[in-house]
Amino acid sequence: MPDRRSPSLEIAWMFQLNSLDIQTNCVGDPEAYRRAHLMFIACVVVTVILSLALLGSAAAKLTKQPKLVEQLTGIGVAESHLPQLAMLEIAGAIGMLAGLKFAGLGVLAGICLILFFAGAVIAHLRAHDKDIAGALVLGLLTAVAVGLRIATF
Repeated sequence: MPDRRSPSLEIAWMFQLNSLDIQTNCVGDPEAYRRAHLMFIACVVVTVILSLALLGSAAAKLTKQPKLVEQLTGIGVAESHLPQLAMLEIAGAIGMLAGLKFAGLGVLAGICLILFFAGAVIAHLRAHDKDIAGALVLGLLTAVAVGLRIATF
């Protein structure tokens, strides 16, 4: 049973992430139990930050921010495709957040997002555009979130 007085363990308890599995795997080892819950807290933090970034990126695409439209059309993305790209990011954010409760869904959503951002990096590189930092950072953040989620199955 987690220490209900600790705020970080309280968050993990609210999500009820594999609490029975963690208890089973950590029987007799309270330190391992604490580490497992702290790992999940890290997973929650990274996933929430990633989801907020994805929703912000999607909002910029849906509102057709001039700088973003100029950059994306410059690498060959049609302006008419921006809503579809935004919907993929929104679906990814929802999948990652739902993955905090349903681990398999989170891992699947994360893999799809990694492929999405790998495609974005490739599109930038093929157009000889050096502004790949956004896609690269979001792709790496997604990989970290997926790794943490797999570690907390």
